[in-house]
Formats: sequence, structure tokens, C-alpha cells
Amino acid sequence: MIKKRFGRRHFLRGMGGVAFALPLLSTGIVARDARAETTTEGVTFPKRFVFMIHPNGVIPQAWFPTRGASGEDSDFQLGETHAPLEPLKDKLLLLENVNLEVGNWDRAVGPGEPHQKGMGGILTGRTLNDGQFVGGDGSRAGWGSGQSIDHYLAERVGKNTPLPTLHVGVRADSHIGSEVRSRVSYTASNQPAPPLNDPVDVFNLMFTDAMTDPGAMDEIKRRRGSVLDTVGSQFDSVYKRAGYEDRLTLERHLKMVRDLESRLSAEGGGIGGDCEKPDTPPSLEVDSEDTMPQIATEHLDLVALALACDMTRFVTLQFSNSKNGLRYPWVDSFGDGHGLSHAGPSNETAAKELRARDRWHAQQAAYLLQKLDEIPEGDGTLLDNTVFVWCSEIAVGNTHSHRNLPILMAGSAGGYFKTGRFVSYGSERSTNDLLVNILNAFGQDVETYGDPQYCNGPLSGLT
Repeated sequence: MIKKRFGRRHFLRGMGGVAFALPLLSTGIVARDARAETTTEGVTFPKRFVFMIHPNGVIPQAWFPTRGASGEDSDFQLGETHAPLEPLKDKLLLLENVNLEVGNWDRAVGPGEPHQKGMGGILTGRTLNDGQFVGGDGSRAGWGSGQSIDHYLAERVGKNTPLPTLHVGVRADSHIGSEVRSRVSYTASNQPAPPLNDPVDVFNLMFTDAMTDPGAMDEIKRRRGSVLDTVGSQFDSVYKRAGYEDRLTLERHLKMVRDLESRLSAEGGGIGGDCEKPDTPPSLEVDSEDTMPQIATEHLDLVALALACDMTRFVTLQFSNSKNGLRYPWVDSFGDGHGLSHAGPSNETAAKELRARDRWHAQQAAYLLQKLDEIPEGDGTLLDNTVFVWCSEIAVGNTHSHRNLPILMAGSAGGYFKTGRFVSYGSERSTNDLLVNILNAFGQDVETYGDPQYCNGPLSGLT
């Protein structure tokens, strides 16, 4: 007999969602565009967008999943790269045959070389401006020529957060400084948004006096505190009926509730509630390979906190830049990242190092996503109300192609995207189309984004 195993989301919904629909992370103080939020039992939760990028493409054989015998989108095995994300498989959405059409080098679209085009076009959906930044092949280009979707969305559904957007970099300026290959976000044409490479700078940005509106924090405390009695009265009866794994989940949740209760009862307030000001990150050398893993962790902790406390809803996270002459000694990769990628997948030594690097990138994604998935929101989690996108600016390092760009998504944006699938397109589609999908998920009624000649409307089969 096959015993059905209920997942965490199903269990919480089965318990009615009453004890778990805690507004732990929802400010809900001012009116917002409801289409950019999800609602459970009268509690409103914002949607978020997180974009993560690493440079120089992937090893396709390690990145893309393997389909099962049924051929169904939901029947797949994650590739080697994404093994750290296996616990979150049912919340992932992987895409195949989606191209960065605004950058395809074989069509000679716009100025710049492939790395430049990829960085400047992936979130803007537009070609680059003319300029004097010298690419790896000697060609020249300027900044991106349009607004990226994170800023587009922030202007429309993120106005009421202290930080409309947050841009974080892990050695994003290393060996290259401020130029088109080190920037992915744009407020407008020729207006790149620089990432913060030092966690102390991110901390200081998040915890300025402007973040501590006492009246708003008092209202948050009142709304959050009002549900604690309900949680306590229902916990015992639910716990008695739960199985072993669900009891562990409940115990973790109760610990969080008790911690929240103690914070709510504390005098003073910092920024209040479960969003109290943490310790300042340590001062680290931001352009050192020795500190890179620690800096990544510090950044990810701050990003999770910023999303959880509704300080921002739109985040970009860059791992290095598209020159990337970096070593990753903590995963036994001592080669120049850019040089390794040029060796191609057939070079076994280089490919081994690149696979190790990308698996580490996947571990960073898993670390962040798991933190978001541990925070209850309604009958789901903060991750469920987020759409996370991870890709590279080119597909494969030695070809520099923008065809079949490696794209992994996580979270459903409040149920908009149907996750737990590997979706392959028989006819090639454009990343501009995916940008439309994301905008639609936030209630934006658009059919194109960026340059319309490279857009055919939203990708099918994602909702």
C-alpha cells in the first residue's frame, strides 16, 4: 500500500491556516495595488521579485534537468548544478530554449560584445547604447538603453517601502570597476544602479533613521500581537493530531512565535517586532577571495531580512561581473573564471572547476530560498509570495551564445506561477517574453517589455 505523504504547504492548509496565517511580515498599513499582493483570511502579503546572476554561462549538461519517462513537465530530475536545491524542487521552475534575443551575437544586434549585451539587456529587454566601454573582444559599447523591470515595478507597486529596490554585489566591481559588464539594474537609459559590495554598506542603507517610523512600527506591533493569543490556544490541539515531521514544523514555528512575543513585549523598539536591528556585519575586505563566501552569507542574511520586514520588494544579487577573473579556492577552483569558461565543456579540467563554482552558486540560492521558505505567510511562506530568477548573461562561455539561456525560477508569486516543473519550448522564445510574465504576475497589464521587436507576449505554460 502506498502511503500518501502530505507536504508542509498541504498540512498548513489542512489545519485551516488559522494558527499560521500570522501577519508576521506584512505591514499592511497603507493602501497598495492589491494585484501585487496575496490575501489570506484578511491578511495581505506583498509579492517580491529577486534576481540573481552569475557570469560566463554554465555547463549545460550539469545545469539542465533530465526528463522522466512520462515526458511530463513535472517529471524531471535536477541536474548536478542544482542538487543543493532538491529540497525545494516542488517550488522550482526551470526553462529551456529561451534566448536573450536583444543580445544574440550571431545577429549583430546593437553595439557591444556578448558579455556586455547580456548584462545590459537581461532585465531591460533592450540593446545597449553606444559608448566607450571596451569589451573582451575590443568592441565598444555604453550603458543599457532602458529601465530594468525591478525599477519599473518599484515605481508602480513598491512606493510604500523604505527602499524601492536593493542592489547587492559579491565582488561585482572586482578587477573591472563601474562599467556595463558590472551592472544589471537600470533606473533609466544610461542610468545604472550600482550594487553594494560591502555588507556594512547594505546594513547602513537598511537601518538609517528613515527606516524607523515609530507610528508605523507601533501599528505593526499591534497587528502582529493581536494574533498571538489565537496561536497559543490552538497549538495544543493541533500538535496532538500531528505526525512526527509536522510536530517538528510546529515546534519550530512555536519557537518563532515565542521569540516574536518576547520582542513585541520589549521596551524600546529599534525598527520593531521581528524586524529588530541585527548586529552590524563585520568589516571585511570586499575584494578578497578569502572573504567572498562570508560576504555572500552576510548579504543573503540581509536580503532575507529586508524582504521579511518589507523594507523592499525588489532585489538584484550579482555574483561577480562578466569579466570575472576570479578564483574560487574554497571549492578547489584556482583558475581564472573567465578563462575557464572559454575552455568549453569539453575541457574536463576546466569543466570540473566550473561545475564546482555553479554548485556553490546553487548553494547560495538554496540558502536564501530556504530562509524565505521558513517564514510563514498565510497558508504558505514568504517564498511562495516571491518570484526568484537566477540566470547568467550568456549561455555557454566558449561560444558566447545567448541561445538557450540558463534560467531557474523559484516561488510562485502568490500562486501565479505553477512550479515544480521543467518547461521546454519547442520554438525558441525570448527573455523579453519572460519579463512580461513577471510583470503580469505583479498585476501589470502589459503585452511587451523592452524592445517590442524582440517580444511576442508572455511565455505560455508558466501559469
